[in-house]
Amino acid sequence: MTPIQNCIEWNTTAVALTIAGRKEEAARTIKKSLKVLETLFFNDSNQQIAHTSSSSTALQRHNHQQESVIESIPIFNNGQEDANANSPSNLFTLFPRMFRITEGAANRMTISKILVVLLYNLAVSSHVDAVTGQGVPCPLRLKRVLKLYETAMRVAETSWSTQDADELLSILLALTSNVGHVHSHLLNFQETRESLGLQLHLLSRTAIANPLAIDDYEIYFESVCVFLDGHDLCVAPAA
Repeated sequence: MTPIQNCIEWNTTAVALTIAGRKEEAARTIKKSLKVLETLFFNDSNQQIAHTSSSSTALQRHNHQQESVIESIPIFNNGQEDANANSPSNLFTLFPRMFRITEGAANRMTISKILVVLLYNLAVSSHVDAVTGQGVPCPLRLKRVLKLYETAMRVAETSWSTQDADELLSILLALTSNVGHVHSHLLNFQETRESLGLQLHLLSRTAIANPLAIDDYEIYFESVCVFLDGHDLCVAPAA
């Protein structure tokens, strides 16, 4: 298999390991894939890198309907699901799912797309553990998770075309939701408000781009609809 195919297979393995509770092994598998992809990403002269001035288009314009190349996989156990459901003080509901690249989609997955999936998957597993354990989540741990999410978003913003964003709209939503969840925990009010605004924008584009799974819609709309007051966003602090 090619290095790209290996990385896709390792991602699938990491998702399965996470579901089985073998999270440290899953993290090692993802990090192995990231090392391969990072080398390919920075050395590949054919990788199309957009200028910073047009970087926001990947998150703002969605005009083509495409069959999804990824699918979300729940990774909560029952106890963690209860903890998430019983955390009403956070503005966002955590999106507790990893992404698996669908069978036969390898030829549509560029290096940057796979890199974003892997970075997100590595972050969300740690994120779930951080907020569903005993006591208040450690701010330093949440900041490490946030750094991974933000790295994934920078790769998407600087490397994806509008069509790429259409194909992976679901992971852009997941990133935005979970970034907002971390900011809400850390009482970063401005960043929380920005995450809400971006999530609402992305949700408004799902009818034009890829439709989402019903379960995914429910999580995203739970995060934003309750906090709308007229045309304003009511940003409340997290506990």
